[in-house]
Amino acid sequence: MKKLNTIFMGNPEFCLPALESLHKNEHINLVAICGGLDKKSGRGQKLSSPPTIEFAKENRIHFIQADNINKSETFFSFIEETSVDLIVVFAFSHFLGKRILEAPQFGCFNIHTSILPKYRGSSPIHYSLLNGDKETGVTIQKMVKKMDAGDILTSHLISINENDDYLTLAEKMQNKMPQVITDFCQTVSNPPLKFTPQNESEVTFAPLINKEDGLINPEKDNFEILKNKIRAFKMWPGVYGYINGKRTKIFKINKSNLKLGVGEMKIQSNQVLLGLKEDSIEISELQFPGKKPQKASDFLNGLNGKLDLTYSMTEEKK
Repeated sequence: MKKLNTIFMGNPEFCLPALESLHKNEHINLVAICGGLDKKSGRGQKLSSPPTIEFAKENRIHFIQADNINKSETFFSFIEETSVDLIVVFAFSHFLGKRILEAPQFGCFNIHTSILPKYRGSSPIHYSLLNGDKETGVTIQKMVKKMDAGDILTSHLISINENDDYLTLAEKMQNKMPQVITDFCQTVSNPPLKFTPQNESEVTFAPLINKEDGLINPEKDNFEILKNKIRAFKMWPGVYGYINGKRTKIFKINKSNLKLGVGEMKIQSNQVLLGLKEDSIEISELQFPGKKPQKASDFLNGLNGKLDLTYSMTEEKK
């Protein structure tokens, strides 16, 4: 049985389970791993390689690092010298040009963390949580020049529980990867391949998340929206607002039956309450700048009797 000469392209730690499964698969000969350039990180600002490149070093796999893989002469020299059957891409952040897409015998395949055509783009896990979805999944699609628009080769469903947040859902994705990769490798090693075109009428998008997306807007947000924001933005950017002019992170909320004005804050029965357009919330866990996350009761104790709270969407000017 001929093994398929395969290049993997990806960067973050999140894609390591998929990379490791690919490396171990009996149908695959992993000839190279491509990742970004080394960057300074941590308090010491030491140069460090992407996790995928560290994996390559540890497993003595040829690796190529580039700021833009489409302009890497090192990469193109390598594929000219190597018979490449597959390129597998996961969390790589580079759009592949025509020259790369056409290089492998069987094509380039992208691992995408949603059931396409839903949530094309960079943030599918976030948006499945933001929209309160009950399920999502992993899709492997053959790459074309249009983002996440290629025909589907395989897909696997993953359930989303009410208590799932970004971290737990990402973990489910990672735990699913050995099955996803095994299925993909078995399928791609037995041509002819059968693809399912995406239904363009069902396409939705998951654009890049910005820091400002975590800001609480009492005029627009309600309890359900904020609950899902807290789930989706667990890692970054978090959910926040400005209480007494200070940027305050919000970690847990409950729905309150108390009717408050939009943006009005009130302390009642040792609870921190905020009025929204449709309902009110109790903020049960929060974090002031320079402090650790704390329960609302501990937060109130730290105010030393100064119990007037105001909410705003901008920081207090000094």
